[in-house]
Amino acid sequence: MNDQDSMMKISAFAAFTQRSPRALRHYEELGLISPLQRTEGGFRLYHAEQALRLEYIDNLQALGCSLSDIQQLIASWSSQPTAHQGMRALETSYQGKLIEVRSAIDKLRAVESELAESVEFLRGCRDCTNDTSPVEACAQCDRAEEHDSTLIKGISEPLIETSLSK
Repeated sequence: MNDQDSMMKISAFAAFTQRSPRALRHYEELGLISPLQRTEGGFRLYHAEQALRLEYIDNLQALGCSLSDIQQLIASWSSQPTAHQGMRALETSYQGKLIEVRSAIDKLRAVESELAESVEFLRGCRDCTNDTSPVEACAQCDRAEEHDSTLIKGISEPLIETSLSK
């Protein structure tokens, strides 16, 4: 892995990982990634296999983790006195994220269902012959009363004017 020929300077590694050199330096400052070596001139040298750490960061960010969260996770894992304790700490963190992800998926499925029902409802509006504005027509539409979706009722509710809007 330390073969000088397979090493990349920060600009090449940045291009390889589709990151900016600035982002890589920031990750280094946070302790999320470190160059494997430095040249005599002080240039950072990375190996292609280090891109895996960046994928790891991307995956955790997709789960809603901030860079600070990731920093704490890595620090918690690496500071454990034994491998067993490190893996238990990681398992506990991942279990919490798994619960959050499953909850988010459940919410998205409910929204997906409501969205699909709303699209189906709106297909029935293609034959609407009311020539007034959508605000007026939809507020008076009998079809909208048959549909419980907040995506339909929420937009067609009459607007309440306040003293602030006058």
